[in-house]
Amino acid sequence: MLLAMLATPAAAIGGLAAFFAFAPHRYILPMLVVTGIGLATSSCRDDASVQRRAIGADEYPGVHAIVERLCALLKHPIGVDSTPGKGSRFHVTVPIVAKRTGLALPTVAAATADPLRGKLIVVVDDDDLVLEGTGGLLRNWGCRVVTAASDREALTKLDGNRPDLIISDFHLHDGQTGIEVITALRGALQAPIAAFLISGDILPDRLREAQEKGLHLLQKPIAPMTLRTMMSRLLKAAAESRSKA
Repeated sequence: MLLAMLATPAAAIGGLAAFFAFAPHRYILPMLVVTGIGLATSSCRDDASVQRRAIGADEYPGVHAIVERLCALLKHPIGVDSTPGKGSRFHVTVPIVAKRTGLALPTVAAATADPLRGKLIVVVDDDDLVLEGTGGLLRNWGCRVVTAASDREALTKLDGNRPDLIISDFHLHDGQTGIEVITALRGALQAPIAAFLISGDILPDRLREAQEKGLHLLQKPIAPMTLRTMMSRLLKAAAESRSKA
């Protein structure tokens, strides 16, 4: 998954992208090979600044931030080799571990106590993979889900129905922000719909902008239970607000 996230920005500054993997000793080394311009160094595995250039940190800060945090969280080092005029090779070092048995899957609370079951959730993101993954997760939790790349697409798919919650990425296509999407949907549906933002951009400015609008901001990558907790919290607060009205 880490290398798949790098494929788009890497190919954008290079050319064709291909995935490989091999298993030396006790490790698996998944690889992403990108043809193209390469970088002016023959070995850049230990050069952090060159890695950032190769991964596309300047052009794709959100993707780079997510990959960096995931690698640190999983303790899977990422490396880069590059040859000028030929391209770059990225790899992640993943240890091989013994298969664990007897692990029980977490159970979801009963429908009567589950604040998410049956709720209509709008997810707005300009990444199809994010929409597919998040939508599938929410459906597994019993939610009804509308996914869209913009507020206009969301309104079309909602077809007049009012969602219980809006989840939007901060940065969208054409310079649009998640704050603008949430404001537009609330205005069009004439309701103070519960909402929060997600982002791979870790700059303090993003958090401040969200707070100024009274919105929570979760930073990618988001653990499923963190996402579920935020959703449950906002849905519960919205229900309590309606009961007092």
